[in-house]
Amino acid sequence: MLNAVFNLTPKRMFLIDGIGALLTASLLALILPHFQEQIGIPTDTLILMGAAGALYSIYSLSCFYFLRQDYAIWLKIIILANLLYCVASAGIVTVYVEQITLLGFVYFALEVCVILAVVALELFVLKSHLFAREALNANQSSK
Repeated sequence: MLNAVFNLTPKRMFLIDGIGALLTASLLALILPHFQEQIGIPTDTLILMGAAGALYSIYSLSCFYFLRQDYAIWLKIIILANLLYCVASAGIVTVYVEQITLLGFVYFALEVCVILAVVALELFVLKSHLFAREALNANQSSK
């Protein structure tokens, strides 16, 4: 149903992921450092996390533009990377728990929630893609 409504394909998931990572990178590296006191996370850490977001964006947008088939392994990689980013975000909040502000905590909590929602979509699309590929292979084998 969800796939039929939004026509979510592995290729589109790379686009969604890439745009989201670009937004994260922009917020963390370009905007939030100007509000470091209101966030409570050191500027260097915000910029480093933004750099990670930029790398994720480059990866996902490269997959979107250049991949023509065999999406599964590349989608699995970004799913795992997104989960690792969530763990790193939680680790950073934990390390800076004494100085992070409520606003900073809310930002990182919302970011993790959004990323986990994207991961859930990516897993759904991956499963659908693999199921469709198996069905196609089975259909071709029976001919």
